Parts: sequence; structure tokens; C-alpha cells
Amino acid sequence: MAFTTPISLRPAINSRLGWNQLNLKKPYIAAKDELMSKKGLIHKTVETLEKLPEDSIQEIADFAEFMLKKNEEKILQKGIETMVSESDSFAFLQDEEDLYNEDDLKEKY
Repeated sequence: MAFTTPISLRPAINSRLGWNQLNLKKPYIAAKDELMSKKGLIHKTVETLEKLPEDSIQEIADFAEFMLKKNEEKILQKGIETMVSESDSFAFLQDEEDLYNEDDLKEKY
């Protein structure tokens, strides 16, 4: 699957103008195994970012920072959960004996 040319550029490219005359780089064509790889996605994203205006790029940069922080928080949360589950701090809750049983109930439904 190759990256396609934006529709607005197709008439100019299909005419006698070439990529160099439009002052554009030739589009990146990824190999099949690279399409969903991290490197391929990063390359595709960078090419797309180069075509956007500066305010849109700033918005995307802010979103990328948000996603990074969200991922870091998820990793921290998993680490905390692992530490707590492997810790003996709350072991007394697992060893707690039952204080009541069915015989202690006054009414059964």
C-alpha cells in the first residue's frame, strides 16, 4: 500500500509538472512489512506534519505530550499495583477469619 497524493495536488502532478517543479519531495512509499511498524508510522507522521501549518503542528505536539504522560501514568499505575499485590502489607486481609456464618442470620431470604 503506497501513500497517496492529496487530491488537490493530483491535477498539477498529472500535468507536465513534476514533483521538483512543485517544490515537493517525492512521496515515501513504504514496504508492506513497514506499513504498521513503529518506524514506518513515525516516518508517515513526520511527512504529514511537514505539510501542516504551524498551529496545527503545535496542537499535535501537545496531543503527543498528553499521550506520553498518559502512557507514563499507566506504567506507574501498573507498577504500583504490582508492588501492592506482592507486598505483605495487606496480608492480614487474606488471613482474616470469618466472624459470622449462616447460623448467625435471623432471617434467610
